Amino acid sequence: MKKRSRARRVRLLFLAGCAGVLAAGMAAVWGAGRFVPPRQVTARTALPVHNALGVESADVLFWPEEIWEEYSLTDAAVRQENLGFVPDLARPWLILAGWDAGTENGLPGSCWRVSAQGSECFFARDVHFSETLPGGDDSPRSLTAQVSVGRRDTGFAVTCRVFAPEGYQDLPDDWQETAVQRCRDELKYLFGFSEDERYAGLYEFLEELFRLKVEHLGDVQFAGDEMTAWWQDEGILRTDSLLYELAGAFRMGQTRAMQSYYRASWLPPTGAYEGLYPHEVIPGDTSLGDAELARVLLEAGLDAQVVTMEQQAMLLFSWEGGDVAVYYDPVLDCFSGYSLQA
Repeated sequence: MKKRSRARRVRLLFLAGCAGVLAAGMAAVWGAGRFVPPRQVTARTALPVHNALGVESADVLFWPEEIWEEYSLTDAAVRQENLGFVPDLARPWLILAGWDAGTENGLPGSCWRVSAQGSECFFARDVHFSETLPGGDDSPRSLTAQVSVGRRDTGFAVTCRVFAPEGYQDLPDDWQETAVQRCRDELKYLFGFSEDERYAGLYEFLEELFRLKVEHLGDVQFAGDEMTAWWQDEGILRTDSLLYELAGAFRMGQTRAMQSYYRASWLPPTGAYEGLYPHEVIPGDTSLGDAELARVLLEAGLDAQVVTMEQQAMLLFSWEGGDVAVYYDPVLDCFSGYSLQA
């Protein structure tokens, strides 16, 4: 990957019309050209971005990816010669995102290790596999993935992103605006403000992410004994707790939406439930929109924002316990990856 110059860090601006998605603490908007925010995602720090249409990209990364960009072309990056490490590292995270990822076959690609800035990071790059797309036909599509995993004193983070092998250069000029609107519509569906099944992708992606966590986190392996031991002793529990907290926040949002805009006495389904509540539409009022969505996010304790990147749109959720992002891919037309930071 070509190393980016720090001079290219793009000033982040909120996409027009999505200010209503932002929760408390994000109301203050910085004007274009007045502020360059930190590129690294940090818990409960709003990225002050506004009206980003026309910018090249939003240079926002979870910290293992930032380390990859800074050190991948230096001697600090050591390639793991045993390609058997690629599926060991990549496959469990791809399964967590809902991709089968060639379960019965090896995954071609390369595996790297970087020790820098007090962190230990592992990277799988150029990972290729074929899979059918969510909501699409049964024809497998060629896909490529990148996985970045790291640990340091302040915590653990992983990014798993899946892309189409080509097609991004053919996207229309307004793809960013379209992707932002898509993410907003998906959020409305998640909290019951919409019954349009075309926007059920985020709900289904998160539901799978929450429900698959326990089954597959134990399969994660690293090309390093120390990291593998830490993962088994602490990493699994920490990541499981992160997803458990986020699922609880979304369930709270679903509850508050129904109680605030439908019936105050509405109660969620009884019994233990690890993922999202079954989708239920708030009846009657079809005018519910950004302001109501912002209130629900606030009451759920979540900061949420949509940030466009070079090829995808990031829907970022932050709260006291960490950060989780999901990525909408405009070529694949689905949510294809995620980042977790605990």
